[in-house]
Amino acid sequence: MVDNNPFKNFIVNEDGLLHLLQENMTWIKKSFEVNNNLGSSASSGFLGNWSKPYPETTGYLLGTLINASQVLSDQSLLDLAQKQISYFESIQFENGGFQISRNENKSLVFDSSQILLGLCQIYIHNKSKRTLNIAKKTYNYLIACMNDIGYFVVGNYVEDYNPAYYTRIVWALILFEKTTNKEHKKSLLLLTNLLELKNKNHFFKKLSFHNTPFALTHNLIYTYRGIWESALLLNDKALQKETSDSVSAIVESTIFKDNMFYGEYNEDWKANKTFVCSVGNAQLVCLLIRIINENGNTKLFNTIPDLMNPLIKSQRKFRILNKGAITSSIPIWGKYQRFKYTNWTQKFYSDALMSLISYYQG
Repeated sequence: MVDNNPFKNFIVNEDGLLHLLQENMTWIKKSFEVNNNLGSSASSGFLGNWSKPYPETTGYLLGTLINASQVLSDQSLLDLAQKQISYFESIQFENGGFQISRNENKSLVFDSSQILLGLCQIYIHNKSKRTLNIAKKTYNYLIACMNDIGYFVVGNYVEDYNPAYYTRIVWALILFEKTTNKEHKKSLLLLTNLLELKNKNHFFKKLSFHNTPFALTHNLIYTYRGIWESALLLNDKALQKETSDSVSAIVESTIFKDNMFYGEYNEDWKANKTFVCSVGNAQLVCLLIRIINENGNTKLFNTIPDLMNPLIKSQRKFRILNKGAITSSIPIWGKYQRFKYTNWTQKFYSDALMSLISYYQG
């Protein structure tokens, strides 16, 4: 008899995934509660000390809260997402950009674009003019920060550096354009510029945060997810296939080879084997399932237990401090966000759990 259970190699079943999601969302809700439910704290430390709200990743979390409210039948999560509109109004500059924190009166294009992504997801859900107005200001700010050939000339994290993972900015811009029936050539110019950074071996130039030789898997999958979602929005079948083929090749040369997705790689695919970047693993799970659902390449699913099981094992299930959260690095003293539980790690972990639950349910 054929075993059709796609979760046979996981350490939990579907009910277990739902429980893990519930626990992780409890941590995420706590990250808002410590700020009077206006903004999510960037992280909690090993001893449970919370940092200040982080606008960029609060934006990330809007879509996660919306989806989790449906998966868990929890209206409070949707209410929490919609409450963040007031938070974003309070930190938006007149030019449309957002403060990178309450203590820093400047904005960055990447941070603001990820808030735009969340605002679009909220607007698609509630069709609120208030939400649309904030999103429109953000969109106009991002377009204004680009020159006529599709490069950001202001608002970069590193001056004059447009890294490959700016494909997530493209995703946000195109989503806004599709949602509002607006077209702008700068979005496509930016995408073209970023695609030119791709090497023949499926790695990218300018992939790390500071243009160092090694780049986190977080940045790598950022880049591919941005391309994939942009290709879907544009209905660009050729770019979808190219992206799917590249991701498959990466999976073949890393996870199928080593049964592990290490924390960072360089342009020659040499791995730093000292840690796993949890958020990179979670992001890849989400992307793989998106690709599988689109093209039916179920072979890719065979790698997902190798990506998810380390995360599931790292989730704090019994201890009070940071209960429900997963560490940003495995082990916790690994290179990335050492000894921290970041809210974006939880966001992508919850997204990965929900992707798996949806896949299981068909």
